Amino acid sequence: MTSDVQKYISFCSECNKKKHEPPIKEKKNIILGRPLERLQGDLIHLTPSQAATCNKTYTYIFSVVDYFSKYKWCFTIKKKKGKAIEKFLKSVIATLGHHLFSKLITERN
Repeated sequence: MTSDVQKYISFCSECNKKKHEPPIKEKKNIILGRPLERLQGDLIHLTPSQAATCNKTYTYIFSVVDYFSKYKWCFTIKKKKGKAIEKFLKSVIATLGHHLFSKLITERN
């Protein structure tokens, strides 16, 4: 039944006219002057099968990417806690030098 409805809608000209499509956002160029000026951080949740390869001790990967060079750092994290993320951010900043990096972008900014 579901496939019949989908088939009907795909051929119905009235349905296709009313079909809502989200507007396409215009891409903005980010102009950077040097490496490590802007970093992007993201927390990736591992599936149970992926976590099994880590003996189920780690359930997250925290990744940091440099916008300019596309260099990436990845750290495994046991729990989604601020202290764990802070520890790895401090290690990245210590490696790079705090004077180099000026902005970290995350999903929640």
